[in-house]
Parts: sequence; C-alpha cells; structure tokens
Amino acid sequence: MKIIIVENELYLAQSIASKLNEAGYDTETYSSIKETMNSEGDVYLLSTNLPGQNTSPLITKFKDKIIILMVNYINNDTVGEPLRLGAKDYIVKPFMLEDLMRKIEHYKEYQSLQKQTSLYQEYMHNLLQDIETNFDIRKITTPLVIETNYQRLVDKIVFQHSEQTNTYTYIYSTRR
Repeated sequence: MKIIIVENELYLAQSIASKLNEAGYDTETYSSIKETMNSEGDVYLLSTNLPGQNTSPLITKFKDKIIILMVNYINNDTVGEPLRLGAKDYIVKPFMLEDLMRKIEHYKEYQSLQKQTSLYQEYMHNLLQDIETNFDIRKITTPLVIETNYQRLVDKIVFQHSEQTNTYTYIYSTRR
C-alpha cells in the first residue's frame, strides 16, 4: 500500500513517513498540491495547512482513494468542505501514529468490503435475473410467508423487496 503524504512542514512529513515505513507502508512525501496531482497512491494524508494552496482539486481528483486530512483545528474550511468533496476522515495534529494507522486500516478494510459487496450484488443479480415473478413486488407487505419448492424464487422476491424498500429482510426458509 502506497501512502502519499502532503505536508509543507518537512520535519513532520519525514517523521510520519519514517514511522509508516517502519510499519511496512511505502510512502512518498510532497510539499505542494501541484506536485501531488501527478502522484499515484492508495492513501493520501493531506495537510490542510498549506499556505496559498487549494486542496479541493486534489480531493476531487482522488476522491475514490483514502484521503485523511491532517488538521490543526476543525472548521468548515479545514474539515467540512473537504469531507463534502470526498475526503474520508481527518485527524487533529499532533496525533499518535497508531491512531493514524488505525484509520488507514479501517478505510482499507471498508474499501475491501465495498468491493466485496458490489461483487456479491452483481453475482446475485446475474443468478436471479432469469427468474420470473408474476406479481407487483411493491405491493408486498411483511411479514410474508411463501410456500414453494423453488428457493431462488424466494431469494428473488426478498432481494427485490429489500432493494425497493431500502430495507434488510431476514429470511426464514423451510422446504415443503
């Protein structure tokens, strides 16, 4: 995993990079947004204390990556607006490196779970797409008992209902 550190305080950037390298991460440091725009990383540790520099273009460009803001204080400019643009989280300076690494690992796991969920949703869609239902799913009310020997029909009904109502339904199924 490559971590890009964007910090104008050279000593702080080198200190963070050194400790992250010791923990097994690959790091690069930059002191300006312009230089960082051509970087390729998995995680961006972005200082919001970069005099005369606008962090918005970087956040917008890499919003699908893990962006953690390193802030001196919390306000709309340092935290609110960057989070709306796509940054994932923030940490207040000075911080414990263990806290930062915990955030990085949390978001790494979160991204992995998002990909896994997307894969399962695509799989279920493909698995159930040929099954016909002869009624309007929107008119279903729960609880509902469906007696059938065809489990995939029940699966399709449950998934369609959950999708349309934006709810999660517990399935209790017995074969008859």
